[in-house]
Amino acid sequence: MSLHSGSLRTAVFPRSTALTEALFVVGGVGFISLLAQISLPVPGSPVPVTGQTLAVLLIGTTYGARLGLMTFATYLLAGIAGAPIFAPSATSANHGIDRIVGATGGYLVGMLVASFVLGYLADRKADQKFRTSFPALLLGDLIIFTLGLTWLHASLDLTWAATFKQGSHHLFSVKCSRLPSLQHHYRLYGEEFHAASIAKCLPSSPSPQLALVITFRF
Repeated sequence: MSLHSGSLRTAVFPRSTALTEALFVVGGVGFISLLAQISLPVPGSPVPVTGQTLAVLLIGTTYGARLGLMTFATYLLAGIAGAPIFAPSATSANHGIDRIVGATGGYLVGMLVASFVLGYLADRKADQKFRTSFPALLLGDLIIFTLGLTWLHASLDLTWAATFKQGSHHLFSVKCSRLPSLQHHYRLYGEEFHAASIAKCLPSSPSPQLALVITFRF
């Protein structure tokens, strides 16, 4: 079966049964839960830096719309029911309905929407070429970011300036490395993102082995 038949999951398992789909959901929930535990608190902000976003992007693009949505919805329901699977936070428990209706709940709702949208695009082969997969991933990030900030703004009754400061000041992570050893790692928390910020981590004589990565964090 060619990979040009929809999402990666349907390409690898074209004849999935109810049992195999249930196993995919359980495995997906476990994967999201595991990456959610990678959580770094940000001083002065209720929004930690987590691996949850990466998990959602991978699940959406791999599973397709229906199963991707089902998987993240199951993750949310399990967390609401009391399973300690949400990302650790200094301001709220890692389970329960309060995490959904709280200040950072918009990020979780955004992830639910993003899992469907990315899956929808993957079902239409948008994940099979860089020129379509990269914009799709950015769209997923944008959905999570937009809903998360809007929810944060409404929940804490903040100005938009304060909302962006608390909800997006860990958005960019710039890594400069001379492979395989990491030389510099800069995080631009609330700083203006411009060429000089990148230039300061570059050596005076760049080599072909220099790698520069800009990662969006939520």
